[in-house]
Amino acid sequence: MESNGNRRHLIETVRISRFTVYSSPTTSHRSKFSAVSSIVLSSLLLCSCAAVQDYGADRVNDLFDIFRLEGKAGYGVSFGAKAGEIIHLGAGSNLSSAFGWGYGEVYAIENRETHYIPVSPFIYTNSGPYLHKDIADGYSEATHKCACLLPFTTTNKARPSLLHSFDIEAEIFAGILGIRAGFSLGEFTDFILGLFTIDIAGDDNYDGRRDKIIESIIKPDAEIKKKDKNEEKKH
Repeated sequence: MESNGNRRHLIETVRISRFTVYSSPTTSHRSKFSAVSSIVLSSLLLCSCAAVQDYGADRVNDLFDIFRLEGKAGYGVSFGAKAGEIIHLGAGSNLSSAFGWGYGEVYAIENRETHYIPVSPFIYTNSGPYLHKDIADGYSEATHKCACLLPFTTTNKARPSLLHSFDIEAEIFAGILGIRAGFSLGEFTDFILGLFTIDIAGDDNYDGRRDKIIESIIKPDAEIKKKDKNEEKKH
């Protein structure tokens, strides 16, 4: 009887041991799988949050890229309006310094001259018979001269990029203060398409946003570039 009891006890022990040896790895695998799943899920959530954050920041940037608002201080009397590369109209003249927000960038320009008829034909006559002259001292890429109607046909001027060839702007200067405001149809299109992650302005990333400075809005033509190089050689 005693040996039978020992035998039963031994059998039960073996059964328990077998069960323990068999079940322990399964429990370990489940724990590992659960840990890996948690890490993967957390990573996906973090990536999703970062993507949503970047998307939101890009849309806000695109929204502010649509507008220009510039303040001027100096002297003169003038007003003007610009409809893309179709027509630039105005009257009067002013000499001022400007500071403002221009389609995505804060900028400052000193000693800027803006001339319309009847003054423009008698200012800088050696540069040609241009009726609209916007000249920034030391800032040649912002220098603009045109015949008012269809300014894109004029050669001696800084040419806007395609994205900014449809900007609508208006300005007024009275006595010692002036203001200039603008709306960019190109940037507005970029904002709308950006809602669907289409980036025609190329600024929905760090490099694109960093390089989007006020100089990138205006592309000087070959004549202005050549003039700048000649001036550098003289110095």
